Amino acid sequence: ALFKLYQNISSNDKGWELITNNFQRQDNLLAVMTHSDLSLTVLVSKQGNKEFSLLNYPSGDRITITNTRTILRHTDFSVEGSYFKTSSTYRTSYIDLKGNVSEENRASDSTPKKEYGLIKVANRKHTYLANRVYQNITSIYINSFNELVIGKQHLIVNRNYITLTHKETKSARIIDSFKKKGGNFVFPDGSTITHDSNGILLLTSSNNTIPVIYIPCVLGMSLGVATIDTFAGNSYFQKSPRIDLYLNNQINQKLGLVKLVKENLSIGLKEAKEFVDSGPISSSNQNKMKKLKEEIADMNAISKVVLNGIDQEIINPIEFYNTYIKAFINHIVNGVKTK
Repeated sequence: ALFKLYQNISSNDKGWELITNNFQRQDNLLAVMTHSDLSLTVLVSKQGNKEFSLLNYPSGDRITITNTRTILRHTDFSVEGSYFKTSSTYRTSYIDLKGNVSEENRASDSTPKKEYGLIKVANRKHTYLANRVYQNITSIYINSFNELVIGKQHLIVNRNYITLTHKETKSARIIDSFKKKGGNFVFPDGSTITHDSNGILLLTSSNNTIPVIYIPCVLGMSLGVATIDTFAGNSYFQKSPRIDLYLNNQINQKLGLVKLVKENLSIGLKEAKEFVDSGPISSSNQNKMKKLKEEIADMNAISKVVLNGIDQEIINPIEFYNTYIKAFINHIVNGVKTK
């Protein structure tokens, strides 16, 4: 769900998108590459980073990486060009989109070997947002200030921002949750918080009038938080509604289709050609996509239409916190007091 947090290429498209197709419970998300057509290649590992695979979306294809000797137990991966990259003291390893692993000696010249097709900047400092994803949570409780404390991080609203941050102010635990398998924490009233494999906190109240709350488990930044119908906070985390038109493999009037895509979506010729050649044709403008779909209907070019993202009401973070998160906490506190 935090795919965009792991990609290092610049893009005007922003947001998060929950993808579960062929993603297994034991998969550990390491890095995500976002391609120009908005498709994704995801690097995952299993068995304590002993087994590695590439997952492709939306196809769902899984490629097992076999030559893993130089990347065993590595946890810090990034994206460089069309490669996944990880470094140790003596070498840098690269994984291409076919799952092949190659390496370079870090003691050699600062320019990678030609077969990598990369340009490396000497002594370049990288700060990966993936390092901010909070993992290995062992406890969740409500403190004496009626705040949720996730591990050692407090979920707070401050100056119109919702964040997970460490507070120096000491506070007592008043209600503990019980940790169960699968990242599930259960409070005495039956309310749960799940830290799922995608790095998302799901707050599910035992009061079914309070909707499920989704919070990215990320440190050091303003968060975007949501229910199914409502969003608040950092717009980086919001996935705008988008329509994808997948094309048939055999298109007889490709030049005419490129022209229609260009005119209807108001984009350049090169981008329109890339949409038609690689697919899917994608846009967040529903009116333009509806018109395009109608105009190319006679070409028999569309194989399927996929709607991505959801249309949500945008509200103020303070209002969201008071309406949903505070209600979630208060229900647990009041349930304990009445027992």
